[in-house]
Amino acid sequence: MKDLIGEIKSLITLGLTKYPLPYKAGNAIRVGPVIVRQRKDKTYLLFDCKKDTAISSAHSKHGALAIAKLYNEDKNIQKAIKLDNSVGKYDADIMFYENSYKITNDEFKKDVLDARISVAQLDMDSTIDQLEQIIFS
Repeated sequence: MKDLIGEIKSLITLGLTKYPLPYKAGNAIRVGPVIVRQRKDKTYLLFDCKKDTAISSAHSKHGALAIAKLYNEDKNIQKAIKLDNSVGKYDADIMFYENSYKITNDEFKKDVLDARISVAQLDMDSTIDQLEQIIFS
């Protein structure tokens, strides 16, 4: 029975080193040797503990997790960084359009801004879906 428990523990340990699962540790998310921390400006910093170097920064949690996954697999992280930058752009666009919507009195301008908010939200959702495909693939 003890041999069986030992075999299961070694199987789990081997699986976690090959396919690290993200988990929350304090104010950070750990994915293998990578730590993801949220900064005061609401962006995320990715740091490799083994090499003691900063990997990248990200605008969204989805982007940070996608970058961490690709980095752990020794794959090119540029696609995830590009998608994350798009999420940041769409988020800034939405904030700008919503603020403009609040301060304008022109109904035509409100209709245009409402359409732009909808388009930016759809684009951001689509980009987040692409990041989730990277995370869960």
